[in-house]
Amino acid sequence: MKGEKRKIAVLGDVALDFYYFTKLSDEISVETNLPVNIISRYSYGAGGAGNLAVNIATLGAECDIYGICGDDIWADILKRSMNSAGVHTEHYIASPDFNTFVYHKIYTEDDQELPRYDLGGDNVYPTEALDTLLEQLEMNLDQYDELVINQQFSNSLHTPYFQEKLTRILEKSRISVWLDSREGINYPRCSYKINLSEAQAHSGKKTPEECVTALYEKYCAGDFRPSIVVTLGAEGAISYDGNAIGRVPGINATWTMDTVGAGDAFLSGLVYSLAGSASLSEALPFANASAAVSTKTLRATGHPTKSEIEELLQDPDYRAL
Repeated sequence: MKGEKRKIAVLGDVALDFYYFTKLSDEISVETNLPVNIISRYSYGAGGAGNLAVNIATLGAECDIYGICGDDIWADILKRSMNSAGVHTEHYIASPDFNTFVYHKIYTEDDQELPRYDLGGDNVYPTEALDTLLEQLEMNLDQYDELVINQQFSNSLHTPYFQEKLTRILEKSRISVWLDSREGINYPRCSYKINLSEAQAHSGKKTPEECVTALYEKYCAGDFRPSIVVTLGAEGAISYDGNAIGRVPGINATWTMDTVGAGDAFLSGLVYSLAGSASLSEALPFANASAAVSTKTLRATGHPTKSEIEELLQDPDYRAL
């Protein structure tokens, strides 16, 4: 099924990143007697699993997002943002009495980030919405080349109830699944993308080489042989598929960097390549370059295009191993 025409599903925690760029005015509020901050401009975009989906669609694959949002104006903005990038949101379930997750990120005129205001952290996930989401995923699962599972929030979609039901679905499936979890959740028949500090914590090992092999053995079950990719920040990434360790060096940046979202760009580039029949060793440099390109976007998550990645790969300035 895999080939040039790629279809990928992303399941997980979706948020709206809303950025406010402010400056202090001379005005004092009559009502509160406090200084008034003026919002000089704002921007927004999909975060979490939504950012992964936008990245995948930007690369040129067909992408469906699976998640839960509120029946509110924030969900409308988030869906419009994802739709404009080509992401299909038919399986992004709106639930009453639920707040769409929104990260309000505030920056001052001297580029200092103020404390963030988050909406949705106290959500309770309705069983009916979780059931609907999983029913739709199971119904459509066989049509995808890759499934990406994201776990982003402390108050996550991945409740014990959700994990139990998704586990049963994945046990019956043979689709290629990649999992990226901040809290270290596990599902059967998954390959893992993980950063080095998380890999060290989950494996009890120190070096990247020790981590990937230990994690591989940890997640092997029955006839399933996972792939493990550990990202190393500026030093690139390392992988293991049970046969050989792969390594791609980091790329020296000649630009001002913002690394927020680089991990998502890496995973998006990885699954995009794998969906096109690339081997893990072939997909690793593309994913690494995708992460590097994403760091060129400041105060927002970058969405690398295929042409930008391929241009960087023509002459990458790799760091010495």
